[in-house]
Amino acid sequence: MTVIQAALLGLLQGVAEFLPISSSGHLVLARALMNLETVPELFDVILHVATLFVVIWVFRKRIGGLLVSLYRFLFRKSDESDRPNLILTLQLLGASVLTAVIGLGISSLNVREDPGIVSALLIVTALILTATIRSRGNRSIEGIGWRRALIIGAAQ
Repeated sequence: MTVIQAALLGLLQGVAEFLPISSSGHLVLARALMNLETVPELFDVILHVATLFVVIWVFRKRIGGLLVSLYRFLFRKSDESDRPNLILTLQLLGASVLTAVIGLGISSLNVREDPGIVSALLIVTALILTATIRSRGNRSIEGIGWRRALIIGAAQ
C-alpha cells in the first residue's frame, strides 16, 4: 500500500463515518478498486481508533452529559433531570451489546472482505435508509425507545 492509497483510505473513513453509510463497507470496496490484496490489520486499527477519537471529540459535550448523569446515578446523587441521559446510556449499551453479539456470531463467515457480498449488503442498507427517511415518527434521540435502540444495534 502506498502513502497515497493510505491517505485516500483514511479520507474515505473520515468522511464516511459521519454519513449514514458503512465506512467499513466502503473501505472494502475502495481496497478492491485499488487492487489491494492485503492491508495490515494495524492500519485498520489505526483508522478506527482515529475515528473513535474524532467521534468522542465531536460529541464530547453529549458524552460528558451522559457520563455525569451516570456518575451521579452510581453515587446516589442523581435526580429526575438525569433520567433521560440514564435511559439513553442504557439504550446505547444495549444496542452495543447486541451489535457485538451479532458481530461475533457472524465473524466466522468471513463475509466482511468480500466486495460482492459487501456491495449487496450496502444496497440492502440503502433500501433500509430510504425506507426510514420516508417513515414518519419521532426523530429525536430522546424518544427513540428500547425497540428502536435494539433494532439499530442489530442493524449495525
